[in-house]
Amino acid sequence: MTSKNKFDPEVALLNQVTDLLMDERVKQNEREILLYAKHQLEHHVNMPNIIYHLKNILTPCVLWLNLMHMLSIYDDNVEKKPFLLELYM
Repeated sequence: MTSKNKFDPEVALLNQVTDLLMDERVKQNEREILLYAKHQLEHHVNMPNIIYHLKNILTPCVLWLNLMHMLSIYDDNVEKKPFLLELYM
């Protein structure tokens, strides 16, 4: 296997972070976190450390989005079918 074809996890993570930065659905606070991670990756900072921090910082954001989505489904169901309110309580 030549070095040209060798998989580099640091480059793969950098590419994923760059793709996320280009995604218009990413919020400003998430973008700042990703920009910092991109800078760290470009300067070859310890990759496991970067992954650890990304996971710890972004996980609450994802959980919050999931919670908000679940609440919106709940609200929609209650508005459409008021009898479901009794099931949720």
